[in-house]
Amino acid sequence: MENKKIINSTVVPIGEYAFSQIVESKMYFFPKPKKMNHGIKYIFFYRVKPIQAITHYGIIEKQIEDADKMINLFEKMKTFRNPSKKASAYKFSKVEKLKNEIPFNNSTSIQGRINGNFDKIIKMKNTKELFK
Repeated sequence: MENKKIINSTVVPIGEYAFSQIVESKMYFFPKPKKMNHGIKYIFFYRVKPIQAITHYGIIEKQIEDADKMINLFEKMKTFRNPSKKASAYKFSKVEKLKNEIPFNNSTSIQGRINGNFDKIIKMKNTKELFK
């Protein structure tokens, strides 16, 4: 068990098309950030409407800072808010379904990435706990 103050996970909101691509390819593409957080080991997927719950997480095998040649414009248009941005990616060794989904509870919605600790996130009862 890791120290719960260690930031080793990120929760990301994701649509159904992008989620299906993640499960199929074990790759998650996202707009290239100014700086990659190399301490992140897990990505939790908050699936937006109609699911509205954190249902899965990916175990990061590799971070790819310059993944623009690995994704085509059509895919970027379906998954990026701004498809003109360069792409980065995470390659997963595994994408795991949570034993207990973490539902949205009509509080603050997840608009972007939220960093946290794996042991804390995996035990949450609802998404409101992300904001404590």
